[in-house]
Amino acid sequence: MNTEESRDRRQHQQGKMQAILDYTVGVATILLGLFIFFIKKLPVEFEFKEPVIANVFAALSILYGAWRIYRGVKKTKE
Repeated sequence: MNTEESRDRRQHQQGKMQAILDYTVGVATILLGLFIFFIKKLPVEFEFKEPVIANVFAALSILYGAWRIYRGVKKTKE
């Protein structure tokens, strides 16, 4: 096995690990956004002072999570 093959194999493994990280962060971020959206309907004693800002942050979290998952899918197809 020459060094070029081992470098390619290492890069492929790093790409897989990055894709797994993207999936994990994406799902966690989407879950955080959904939690913030539905916090009033959950049995949690926490309330935001500005619900509009909370909803904007939740929407941005969901969008960011979706982008991370998309990036992970894109990496696995390479």
